[in-house]
Order: sequence, then C-alpha cells, then structure tokens
Amino acid sequence: MPAPRMSSQLDQTSAILGEYMLKGWTLTDLHCDTCRVTPLMREPAAVAQREGRTSIQFCALCDGSPAGQSTTPLSPPSSSNQPSASVPAKHDPEPSSSYAATSEDPASQISSLLLKGYSLLGTNCPNSTCRGIPLVGFPRKADKTRDGRRMCVSCHGRWVEEGNMGGLKIIAPPRTKIEETRDDRSLLEASEESRSPREKRRRELYGLDVPSVGKQDSKGKNREDEDDFDVDMDIEGPIPPPKEAASKDLPSLATNASLNSALHAAQSSLALTLSRLAISLEQHHTSDEARYFVDVKLHTEAMRDVLDVLERMKRVIS
Repeated sequence: MPAPRMSSQLDQTSAILGEYMLKGWTLTDLHCDTCRVTPLMREPAAVAQREGRTSIQFCALCDGSPAGQSTTPLSPPSSSNQPSASVPAKHDPEPSSSYAATSEDPASQISSLLLKGYSLLGTNCPNSTCRGIPLVGFPRKADKTRDGRRMCVSCHGRWVEEGNMGGLKIIAPPRTKIEETRDDRSLLEASEESRSPREKRRRELYGLDVPSVGKQDSKGKNREDEDDFDVDMDIEGPIPPPKEAASKDLPSLATNASLNSALHAAQSSLALTLSRLAISLEQHHTSDEARYFVDVKLHTEAMRDVLDVLERMKRVIS
C-alpha cells in the first residue's frame, strides 16, 4: 500500500511543478528545508511588484499548490471596489483548472525531464497544435559542451539550433547538364577577357581563337596594324629550325581518330606559323626594328609550343 501512495505523491508534485512553470514561475536551485528533496518554486517578480508584495516561494510536495496564498493578498487593495474584487476571484480558478486538465500530461513530462537534467527554454514550440508549450533543451554532453538540440513534449518534435549542426553539411542539389555548360561557357568567357594582348596574339598564331577561315585571314591581314602589345627586345637564343621530319616519323594513326585530329591541328598550326613568319620577314624594314623583333619572338614561341605538343604525342604513341 505505501508504494501507490508514494507514486501518487510524485505524480502530483510533478504536475504542480509543470503547471506553475508553464505559468512563468521559476524553478530555483533551492530545496525545501522540510523534505530536502523538492526544489522551490518562485513567483515572477513582475507580478509581485505589481501587487506590492514579495515573491511567493513554495514547495510542491509540502505546501501543495499556492492557489490560496495568491488570492489572499488580492482582497485588501480591492476593498473599495467590490465588483472588481469578485471578478478575479471568479476567473482565477477557471483557466487554471481547464489548463491543468488539458496540459497535465505535458507538464508532468516537462517536470520529469527537468529532474533528469533537461533545461526549460524560453521559446515555445512552433507547432500550432501545441498551444504555446515551451521547448526543452537536451542535457549537456559528456565533455560539458552545450547540446543544441531541442524537443517538444507535446508533439515530440525535435529541432537543432543553427550553427550547432554537429558536423552535418548541407549538400547542394546536383546540377544539370545545361547548368554545367553555362558555367563552363561563363568561365571560358571570363578567361578570354582576362588574357593579355600578348597571349591573345599567341593564340591567334596557333589558330585557337579563330572560329572560321575568313576571320582567321582577316586577322592575319591586319596583323601588322596592331600596336596593343609590349615590345620585348630579349630573344631567348637563336630560332630553332622547324622539325618537319617529326611528323613523317610518326606511325599510322588511322585507328585513333582523336590522335589524327590533334596531329592535323598541330601540323596546320605549325604551317600557319611558318607562313606568317615568312611574310613578316619579307615585309621587314629597317624602320620597324622593334616590331620585327616582336614578330620573331612570337613566332618562335609558337613554333616551340607546337613542337612540344608533337614531341608529347610521339611519346604517347611510342
């Protein structure tokens, strides 16, 4: 028989603690002097100051609900106006009884979680069906760090604070092929805009920036009229002779279409560079020494790059 009585007292105490915490009362760290187990509950300071008295503290196990204590100090200041004193006396029990009847289960759950180390937060559950039930914070971790998880005892929903994702990363959705091509195109346009005039001139010599033959020929005709590049008087050694035999020594690449196309592009770029170098040498005048050296420098670097590509292709094939 004593066991059911003990369980009923514990349930009643938990219900009272949860009910008054939902009303805004503070669960202090002070314990009752009589039972030395139950923490004391303190009334909000704003309510006590508004009524001109000190805050009420009570023990839920020894004192029970302080409903009678809260109504006694309200009667003296309202002696001059009797109708106003009767209004709070009639309306006070109604919300408390109805609210306790509807929220007894969440209140007992909150009180039991508080005894287990959970914390009562100042934010309510965002779910509209919970009707303002406060969220409960998880206990601290084993390393004494704060746990950012939150829980509602009514709808059993759980949330995590921003910035305390516990190592989780937000993965972006996969991009489509259209978005990838747009990104590649924008990167290509940005790289073309950031090129220097010298690099643009070199790519024109390779035939990489020329979309058609007509545009390539028009750029070749106006090559002598362009002055938007720097004059570089330093020539790195003599001009190496073109290695035409390198393309003849290569084996047959009929089985690999990609290598054939790359080899054809390299040969055409080398032939175009040699022809432009010949034209530049034929049109050389003593008055344009600076431009002559620049043309020789650019064509030399172009031939060197093309020969380097051919040498790499030879190594891959062999």
